[in-house]
Amino acid sequence: FRGGSTGPVANDATITLRAASDGLGLWVIQDSGSDVAGLFIVSNTTTVTELSDPTGSFSTTQGTAGTTNFYITAGNLTLENKRGSARRYTTELLGGSQTA
Repeated sequence: FRGGSTGPVANDATITLRAASDGLGLWVIQDSGSDVAGLFIVSNTTTVTELSDPTGSFSTTQGTAGTTNFYITAGNLTLENKRGSARRYTTELLGGSQTA
């Protein structure tokens, strides 16, 4: 398991979590302020697939309004906040390489 917490991510802002090649595996992403979470799989360096999102709070498409977007751009896993206000996230990666 490898994970961490983000600082505040402003609305309409993005953060890079890591290179996609170092992030292959299952990801759990939680919006800490609203206690919603999504489960994703990154199976290659170009595709993020959403496996579970019971509240509809997440997307794998850049720019989707009203959601937290988790996608790959320029070879990096990117988290984008489009929820309307600043958010804090907790992330967990099950898999991936052993570098931090």
